[in-house]
Amino acid sequence: MCPTTSHGALSSSQSEALYQQMLKDPEFKAADKELSSVYTQVRQGLDAAAQLQLRDQQRQWLKMKDDALSQSEPGKRTQLALRLTLERIRELRGQAQAGARGTSPVEKADDKNVNVGAQLAKLKSPDPDARLEALRSLEYSLDPRLPEVMLGLLRDRGDTIRRVAAHGIGSRWWQISKPQVNTFIAGLREAEKTEGDGLTEECHRSINLLLQAVGKSIEFPDAVSVSPNGRWIIYDRLGTPCLVDVKAQTEELIGWEGRDTREGRFQGGAKWHPSKEIAVMDFSTRRGPAVIAVWIHGKGVKSIHKTEFLEMLEKRKLKISSMSTSIDIQDLKWSGDKLLIPVSFEELKREKSMTAAFTLDLARMTLTLDGVK
Repeated sequence: MCPTTSHGALSSSQSEALYQQMLKDPEFKAADKELSSVYTQVRQGLDAAAQLQLRDQQRQWLKMKDDALSQSEPGKRTQLALRLTLERIRELRGQAQAGARGTSPVEKADDKNVNVGAQLAKLKSPDPDARLEALRSLEYSLDPRLPEVMLGLLRDRGDTIRRVAAHGIGSRWWQISKPQVNTFIAGLREAEKTEGDGLTEECHRSINLLLQAVGKSIEFPDAVSVSPNGRWIIYDRLGTPCLVDVKAQTEELIGWEGRDTREGRFQGGAKWHPSKEIAVMDFSTRRGPAVIAVWIHGKGVKSIHKTEFLEMLEKRKLKISSMSTSIDIQDLKWSGDKLLIPVSFEELKREKSMTAAFTLDLARMTLTLDGVK
C-alpha cells in the first residue's frame, strides 16, 4: 500500500523511492498486496463514519511506519517494513473478525498528545524518575519501536522501570516477530534473576504470552487467564480485557464501546466455564469490584454492575455498606449454564457480616437473589 499521506521524517520523494525499492523484494511485495486487499475488505463492511475512522487509523499507521523506517538502518528497512506490514494485516483481520462477531475491534491507545520520540529520548536520562515518567507516558503506546526499547530497559537500575518494561513486553507480544521471540525470552529470563518487587511475576507473564502457553507454568495466575480448551487467552490492556484467539492469531479488546473507566480496571483474572467458551471477569476499583462481566463466544459481553446486587439486597430491607460489599470471581461456581455468585457485605443495622447467594442464568441472562445468611 503506497504511502499517500504524511511521510514523517522521510520526504515524499524519499518515501516513494524507498517504497519502489522495497517492492523489488518478493516477500514484501506479496505482503503489501495482501494489506491492500485486507484493508479494502474491512472498509467494505463499515458504514460511512467507520470508514472515515479506518482511513484516519491507516494514515496514522503509515506515518508511524515511515517514522520508524526513517530511524532504522538503511539496510534493514525492507525487513522492518515487512514486519510492520504483516502486523498491520493481522490487526485489520482482527477488526474484520471482531466486526463479524459483533464485538469491539482492537482499540489503540490515543497517542495524539504523546510525543513518542521525545519520550524515547527521555528514557536515556540519568535521572531514574525522569526515565520512569517517560516510560509511564509510553505505557499504552503501540509504537513498534517500544518492544525493543523495553527489552533494553530490563537492564535498568530501577525496580519499577524493569517491572513496567517486563509488563509492556507481554502486552505487545503480537508486535514481536517469531524470529525475535527467543531473544526477548532470554532477556526476560535474565531479568528474573534481578531482585525487584513483582518483577519475577511480570517476566513470567510476558514469557507465557510470548510462548502462548499461558497457565502451564505461570506463577502469577491473576495476571492472565487461559480457557480450558487452550484457544483463548485473556490479559489486561488499558485496564480492559484483551482476548487472544490463539487459533486465528488475532486479538481484540472485549467489552463495550464508551465504557466509563470509573467502573473499574480489569486486572487480568478470569474464571472460565469448565466446558464452554465462557469467561467471567471483574472490573475493580479501590473500593472493590464495580462490575462483573461475562463473555460468551459469539454473543459478546453481559455486564452486571454492583448496584444491581445492592438494589436486590435492599429490597430485602437490608441496609448495606457498598464499600464493604465484596465479590471474588474465584469464589464463583458453575452449575451447568448457571453461575452461582456469593456476595459478602456488612449489614449496618445488625452490625453483622453477611453473605448473599445470587444466581446468573446465562440462558436467560437473568440475575436472581436466592438467599441471605
